[in-house]
Amino acid sequence: MRIGKKAQVTLFVIVAIVIVSGILIFFYLDRGPIVVDSISGTPDSFIESCSRDTVQESIEKVYRNGGEIETSFGVRYQGELYNYLCYNGDNYLRCYNLHPLLEKQIEERIRVDTLDSVEDCFEFLKGDFENKGFSVEMGETVYALDLIPGSVDITLSKDLLITRGSSVQTYSNFDSRIVSPLYELVKISKTIVTSESRFCAFERNGYMIFYPDYDIKLINYDNNKIYRVIDRLSGIEFKFAVRSCAVPAGI
Repeated sequence: MRIGKKAQVTLFVIVAIVIVSGILIFFYLDRGPIVVDSISGTPDSFIESCSRDTVQESIEKVYRNGGEIETSFGVRYQGELYNYLCYNGDNYLRCYNLHPLLEKQIEERIRVDTLDSVEDCFEFLKGDFENKGFSVEMGETVYALDLIPGSVDITLSKDLLITRGSSVQTYSNFDSRIVSPLYELVKISKTIVTSESRFCAFERNGYMIFYPDYDIKLINYDNNKIYRVIDRLSGIEFKFAVRSCAVPAGI
C-alpha cells in the first residue's frame, strides 16, 4: 500500500514529536530537580520547613518559661511556674538581674534544645532518598539562631550530595526565618528587669502609652511580681517573675 506525500509528512512530524518528547523526558528525569514525594518538596524546602517547625516548638517553651526551655528557679502561681528574671531573697533589697544576657541566652537555649531534632530532619531526608535508590552524602552541620526585630533567623548549612546514576544534586544552604515577636518581648522584659533592679518598680502604664502595641500585665503575689508582656497583634505573651524590695508580711 502506497502512502501519500501528505501522510508521509504527517508521519514524520509525529515521529519527530515522539523523539523530542523522549529526549526532554530523559533530561528532566535524569537531570531535573529532585522531588521527594513522601515529604512533598525539594530537599532544601523540606529541611527549611522541618527546622522551622522544630524551632517554633522551642520558641513556645521560651514564651511559657520566661526565657528558659524548662523553668528551674521560679514561683508557682495558680498552677503555673514563673521563671525569675530578677531576684533577691532578702527583704527590702533590690533584686539582682539573673539573666543580663537574656537575648543571647535564649538563642543558645533554643539551639541546644533543637539541635538533635534538626539533625533528625536530615536523617529522615537521607533515609527517604536511600529508600528510593539514591545515594546520599552529608557533611558537618553549622547551626545558629538570631533574634532580630520581628523574627527569629535560622542559620543552617550542611553539605548535601544526592546522586543516582548520572544525576547529581548538591545543597548546602538551608537558612530560613520565623515571624515572631520574641525579640520585642524580650527587649521589653529586659527594660522591666532593669527598672526593678534599680528602683524596685516599673512604670508600666506610662510605658504602654509610648508603646501601645504591647500590653503589660502585673500581678502582685506573696512578695513576688508576676509579669506578662503581651504582643497585642498576635496575642503572644512572654511571662516571668521578679522578687525585689520585698516587704515582710504585717508591715
